[in-house]
Amino acid sequence: LFGVSFVNYRKLAEHSTLLFLVCLGLLVYTLMFGKLVNGSRRWINLGFTTVQPSEFVKLFMVVVIARFLDRHREEMTAWRPLVTLGALVALPTLLIFMQPDLGTALVFLPMTLAMLFVGGIPVKWFIGLVTVGFMAVAIPLYITYANITHMTDNPVIEVLGNKFWLLSIGLFFLFAAGLLALVNL
Repeated sequence: LFGVSFVNYRKLAEHSTLLFLVCLGLLVYTLMFGKLVNGSRRWINLGFTTVQPSEFVKLFMVVVIARFLDRHREEMTAWRPLVTLGALVALPTLLIFMQPDLGTALVFLPMTLAMLFVGGIPVKWFIGLVTVGFMAVAIPLYITYANITHMTDNPVIEVLGNKFWLLSIGLFFLFAAGLLALVNL
């Protein structure tokens, strides 16, 4: 981290598109050729050490999101930049989730929400996004992750059993209702 303090973040922000593509490239490379440990591909073997690219991606995505918010500062009261930003953040999040690495994947939601709040999104939109984001992303993501990793002793999965799909559909409609409420605010 000490070395990172000497990096000129303004220069990095000028190349945010390239940074984003590098992030996606690293994550795809990790999924395809990463070192398999305990059923997950999270590391790239460099011979003398292993590197977890998702940790760099978290740092780079802060720069990418900041640059996006700076470019679209005047438009942050409209829904289109929010949807675009959501897609921008969803790509690396899904790639990290596929490794599987739920902990790192879930970092992107609060990170993005905090940056939106600091970036000047209206408070009522922020509250709606936090509510919708939690209900529509975190809960199904946790349940899906538990299914993927075959956690048989997971009480949530045992209680829901075959009702997982019913819960997912219900949460989808809750998300849709929240999105409609946001659009009408």
